[in-house]
Amino acid sequence: MNVRTAFLPAVLLLTTAGARAEVQTLPVRLSIGEYQVERVGGLDLVTIPDGQTLSAADGRPEVPYHVVQLVYPPEYRIQEVLLKEKAGLKPDSGLLLPIAQPTQGPEVTAIAGAFPAADFAWSVAYKDSTRVALSVYPFRHDPKTRKSTFHSDFELEVKYVRSLVRIAEVLTDTAAYDPGRPVRLSARLKNSGAAQEVRVAASVHRPQSGEVVAELPAITIERLGRADSTLLQWPTAGQVPGSYAATVMVRDAAGAELDRRRVSFRLGNPQAEVTDFTAEPLPFKLGSRVRFKLTIKNTGNCDLAGEGVIRITRAGEIVDELRQKMTTLRPGSTTVLRDSWNTAAAEKGAVYTAAGFAVYAGTAGEVKSLVLSTNAMPVPMFTPTPDTAKVGDETAFDASASSDRDGTIAAYRWDFGDGGVAEGRSVLHTYHQPGDYPVRLTVTDSEGGQAELTRVVTVVD
Repeated sequence: MNVRTAFLPAVLLLTTAGARAEVQTLPVRLSIGEYQVERVGGLDLVTIPDGQTLSAADGRPEVPYHVVQLVYPPEYRIQEVLLKEKAGLKPDSGLLLPIAQPTQGPEVTAIAGAFPAADFAWSVAYKDSTRVALSVYPFRHDPKTRKSTFHSDFELEVKYVRSLVRIAEVLTDTAAYDPGRPVRLSARLKNSGAAQEVRVAASVHRPQSGEVVAELPAITIERLGRADSTLLQWPTAGQVPGSYAATVMVRDAAGAELDRRRVSFRLGNPQAEVTDFTAEPLPFKLGSRVRFKLTIKNTGNCDLAGEGVIRITRAGEIVDELRQKMTTLRPGSTTVLRDSWNTAAAEKGAVYTAAGFAVYAGTAGEVKSLVLSTNAMPVPMFTPTPDTAKVGDETAFDASASSDRDGTIAAYRWDFGDGGVAEGRSVLHTYHQPGDYPVRLTVTDSEGGQAELTRVVTVVD
């Protein structure tokens, strides 16, 4: 992306001494250079110097366009960008450009009409309205008539005001709102210039699509001094739960935008909990199917939709993943998803982990895990004697109660929580400082299966 820093002539830095900012202009001239055509696989690929390919619209031709970012001094606020003139027309015909296709679904056919329809598009960063992202569309193509036009030179005009008013901060009273609860937007303004009348308004939109769902009425501050605050409110009754953003704008009495700032929030608090996750048979036989039951509860305050996922891994590598759509759950309701894993490709004695969780609202919920194997995992048990150890005295640790239902326990490993370790079914250990120590016993059976148990041992003087 090209970046240009635009500075204005000194005479244009002057503004009126009154409350209204004077709208100024700055010319922007772009020379694109000639386009190139490359024949690949029976199609014509069109490129321009330092250009990109516009292919976001399904059924439209993939055409080149030019992107430039204009950077202005901090006190400038961009109001509008206008096309003054385009020149260097070069018509073409007979080109067969690629047609953009959807990422999913059936193939679409070419849509008639010159594309793109606009000559350019522009936007400003919501956190920094002194930066203009400018997209210029010099090449147009009609896939039905196969006629093209290209303009190599563009002259645009950027309108701006010099603003000394800033939105220092925009806050919501919470990050997530219950459905129907109004959203409160608190905007704090700062003014380093003369006192003036300003109007504060906001629009609410969906971040992903950009769809504006509400325009909040403006609030007038008749005399903005050095600082002031104002409160805007969006009634959410009837709105769909999800992610939203509010863009707060401050304008002067003539309608010129002085600053803007955005804040994000959620309507509704989606939450899901895995209340039960089982698998059978365990241990499994090679070639059999392990049957899963995944129970998910909507513990949030809005309807919940998404997927239930069972992910099977071995040593951290994904072996298989089972997914099912969840029907929309009302708050407090549950759903039970059932699926199975074919173990034909599993290995005897290998240890697999099945993780069950819900995916919703762009996030993954709590995970519950199960250990899967052809080998029944050993069951560790141990007893310290005495129950409360004493500093300097030997404490006996006995794991004789550990068991393995389909084999024998081959190894016992101890971690006493103070840096000491040992091996063996029954061991002795001496602590030298009082405190609570997590003692971990890890047992390994004759087929390599492992399990561990941790108990806290208290040591006193």
